[in-house]
Amino acid sequence: MRVLELHAPYFRDRWRRDHEVLSWGRTAAADVRLTAPAADLGQILSALPAGWTPDAIFLGDDCQLLRVFGLEEAPCPVVFLSVDAQHHASWHGLVGSACDEVLLAQLDYIPGYAAAGVENLHWMPLWAPDDVPAPSATPVHDLAFVGTLDARLNAERVAFVDVLRPRLPGFHASSGAWQEVYARSRMVLNQTVGGDLNFRVFEGLASGALLVTERTGNGLEHLFTDGEHLVTYPRGDVDAVVGLVEHYRRADAERRAIAERGRARVLAQHCEHHRADEVLGRMVAPGARPSARQRHTGLARAYCVLAHGAGNLARRLRDSQLYPRLRELYLSAATVLAYGRHVEEPDRSAVLGMVAIERGAAERGLALLTAAIEGGGRPEDHLLRIETLIRMGDFPKARVAAEFLATSHPSYELGSPLVAALGVLEQANERLEVR
Repeated sequence: MRVLELHAPYFRDRWRRDHEVLSWGRTAAADVRLTAPAADLGQILSALPAGWTPDAIFLGDDCQLLRVFGLEEAPCPVVFLSVDAQHHASWHGLVGSACDEVLLAQLDYIPGYAAAGVENLHWMPLWAPDDVPAPSATPVHDLAFVGTLDARLNAERVAFVDVLRPRLPGFHASSGAWQEVYARSRMVLNQTVGGDLNFRVFEGLASGALLVTERTGNGLEHLFTDGEHLVTYPRGDVDAVVGLVEHYRRADAERRAIAERGRARVLAQHCEHHRADEVLGRMVAPGARPSARQRHTGLARAYCVLAHGAGNLARRLRDSQLYPRLRELYLSAATVLAYGRHVEEPDRSAVLGMVAIERGAAERGLALLTAAIEGGGRPEDHLLRIETLIRMGDFPKARVAAEFLATSHPSYELGSPLVAALGVLEQANERLEVR
């Protein structure tokens, strides 16, 4: 089988044992490197060796903005692995609606992805590498954490670690390679960015240390049992972590028993080769391909969300030339798809309305969004209309728009709270005007 991996090449080396695999992306290790801000899928395919055409495409989430266009015209099945839904659910679900199969690492986001139009959707948790070192017979750290410790990216984590350090003299916290650190640790600490079931859960367990992990959702309790395979603490609870570490420092036999069961569970079910085989199976026998309308509409809407995100990054990183360029590429791609024959109303008006608002034409955008909403638009179309009216300072119209959202989509959980909040804002604004 011939597989083309886009963005993150999670399984390239393993698949190459039995299949032909080429990768495209930003890193030097990619077989075909991205040198421009983005590339069209057709360009990528033409850059492959002569006569080499993929049987399947694997789109791997690398926690970056999408840098490939044209997936709606992929000549073969596309399987998408969404890892960081906690960061990118707003566009991952829309991209996923254009793919033949979507594998989602964060269980709690399944309803949102399904609502975005993803049909062949499966929960696939993350994994540990196949080559994790065996635990050391002479551990040197009571507790270890390895991960990003940059306050600009995760201030809550840095503050958490800083409070733990003086209370646990045997605590090692660092960034970089984790394998040898965890192998020489009695316990491994996990703290998440946003309640995600992250790689550190599987890496810590596979290392043979006792995993002391934040109590999260996203499927943790479906895979492992607290007190049997790992131990948990409430998010941000320093006292709870200190208590667990002190207890299992004394109860070493109990600690080792839990750690051994956790390691055995991961090695038996949650390693790289398990996931590589599962993804390959999805590519060999994918579900039904989404319709052309669904593929084009999903990506047109995704490009609008991506353009907004790129715009935010451009404002934060004023010296960057990448994000302004990406923003323009996304808006142009969304416009082209919206005017194409596969995107129909009310989605066409919704996409063109989003593009207009992103370009600063609020009045035109509102008119297009209103047309889309009156034609049965999605809840997110209502939300953008409400947001735009709030930014324009028109609280009465924003409240009316929220009421329409609540009545037209009664199961949408944000509708009624928005009506109440906007009523309060409207009254406050009236009092300010009187003064």
